[in-house]
Amino acid sequence: MYYELYIDLFFLENIIMDYLLLFTVKRLLRKKIKKRKLLLASFLGSALLCVILITPFPKTKGWMILENLAGGALMLKISRTENEKVEWGRELLLFYLVTFCAGGIFQMIGTTFSASFFRIFVPGALLLQGIFHSFREIRQQTAQEYEVTLYWHGKEKRCRGLLDTGNRLKNPWNHRPVMVVYYEAVRTLFSCQEQRQLEQMFLLLAPEKAAEHFFYIPYHSIGKEGGLLPCVILDEIIIKGYKRNFRIQKPSAALCRMPVSKRDSYEVILQPLFMESENEIKK
Repeated sequence: MYYELYIDLFFLENIIMDYLLLFTVKRLLRKKIKKRKLLLASFLGSALLCVILITPFPKTKGWMILENLAGGALMLKISRTENEKVEWGRELLLFYLVTFCAGGIFQMIGTTFSASFFRIFVPGALLLQGIFHSFREIRQQTAQEYEVTLYWHGKEKRCRGLLDTGNRLKNPWNHRPVMVVYYEAVRTLFSCQEQRQLEQMFLLLAPEKAAEHFFYIPYHSIGKEGGLLPCVILDEIIIKGYKRNFRIQKPSAALCRMPVSKRDSYEVILQPLFMESENEIKK
């Protein structure tokens, strides 16, 4: 069977599709999206596929599978942001799951309406985003996962949070609820001097120059001995959840040096008291 391939159109179509796939994967994993990096990764991924197609060597099924895996891994590597950890197994699996879903959606629309790729791209992209947006909302609703934005002295940091009903930590000074935050995920919120002070506090040393923002709070967890955690009262946090958003002024955040989740799926452990109706943002 003979196929006529226009390499320029093929190259452009694959750039667009790769960008859509990478964008969808990043949204599902709740990772920061850098559009320039996504575009660069899509360009290189499409270029690599075109080079593979025009080279004269035999293209066996095993070799093509290996090349596709290498291309997907390369695009995920290039599209990652600074200090972002790539979970190869999870991200590659999700990338090809999204790829198969997108292939089925575009083939269905193209067969139904007998239109070219560029005419079916917009409805196909909207349908794909709608499906995975619904999936993400269902997962968020059942897993009690939230997007948490922390504000401190003019800076902000977006993190992933988990509502843990077992977290009953309270600030002993004002008796308000305390969330637990992985320090490495929010380090950039603090100045160099503040970081030095926190490092000394983690070692339970008296800081060289104490600041009024930081103090210790005692904690105790099941099966482990209690201790002290450095705590800071942030300016504000905004919690975005399933159809409900919350704003908390002057929340207490206990900083932890150890990751708060085994697979880095979230960086903040929230308190149920944060989700009180008085903190809800009215639409």
